[in-house]
Amino acid sequence: MSLFPVLAGKEVRELLKTLRVIILPAVFLFFGVAGPGVIRLLPILLENTAAEGFDIPLPDLGPADGFGQFLELARQMGLLAVVIVYMGIVAGERRDGILATLFVKPVPRHVYLTSRWLVNGAYTLLSFLLGAAIGLAYTLLL
Repeated sequence: MSLFPVLAGKEVRELLKTLRVIILPAVFLFFGVAGPGVIRLLPILLENTAAEGFDIPLPDLGPADGFGQFLELARQMGLLAVVIVYMGIVAGERRDGILATLFVKPVPRHVYLTSRWLVNGAYTLLSFLLGAAIGLAYTLLL
């Protein structure tokens, strides 16, 4: 029996037990709604807050700009959220003693790290795609 499916299943179970399962989709959903919404409201906000005699020319903003804003938010702040969420996953297992128990058996470190990387990478990609789908739908609705 291969160790990879066992370690990947362990990582999925751990992911479902922690708040990581909620945080990343919520962050990307927020960006999916906020990006197109900000682009839609930007001309109205600038018009209402502009001082007398101070005119800010804006280009015509279309649907591509709204989705582009989502992509910019996901690239900048989404990457920061991913780093913060995944920053301590290996250190937490080491602190709790799980790594010591795991490596008593002949588990290669590269299999352990690869399984963690693939499961968490797939979860991050699914969270991003969910946010992108909501962002695209919201862009088309506006």
